[in-house]
Amino acid sequence: MEIALTDDQEFFRDTTRKFLERECPMVTVRELAASAAGFDRDYWRQGAELGWTSLLVPEELGGGSVSGSGVADLTLVADAFGSHVAPGPLLPTNVVAAALARAGTAEQQAEVLPAIVAGEVVAAWAFTELPPHDVLGEVALRAEPDGDGFVLTGVKSPVEAGAEADQLLVTAHTDAGLAQFLVPADASGLT
Repeated sequence: MEIALTDDQEFFRDTTRKFLERECPMVTVRELAASAAGFDRDYWRQGAELGWTSLLVPEELGGGSVSGSGVADLTLVADAFGSHVAPGPLLPTNVVAAALARAGTAEQQAEVLPAIVAGEVVAAWAFTELPPHDVLGEVALRAEPDGDGFVLTGVKSPVEAGAEADQLLVTAHTDAGLAQFLVPADASGLT
């Protein structure tokens, strides 16, 4: 399949590739792979300035894409990441940013989303579960009402970038069906 890129997309792709070549050569990738986080937050913030975390977020919420198709532009970044074996929570952060942009509360869109777009906050989507609940679409984690909030009970694993995340978007069952909960990584009882 041949894909025709606009001049802006080519510039965006080339800028991302050059940045990764300069900031994340293979020797750095290997060093980061041996570190606890697996990536450098300063490098991540710089990537966010290039637009890596805003492509699936509408302009009115602080995002925007090069071509008007955030998914197409995100594939350019993902391709560069793959080519350079670049570290960082590209997929989970963008999934959470898109979810908050589409269905987050006004408070989440005003406080958490801008921090994600700026690369100041790392976010991860906690969806998958361990056997026997590892069937696609099966969710066993429960969310029970408790006062003004909910108590979530269960296990999500694996969670890409979960250990590095500041915010987790957790999929849970409620009496009304499936729901998403934005949970700070330092929440009481979370391990």
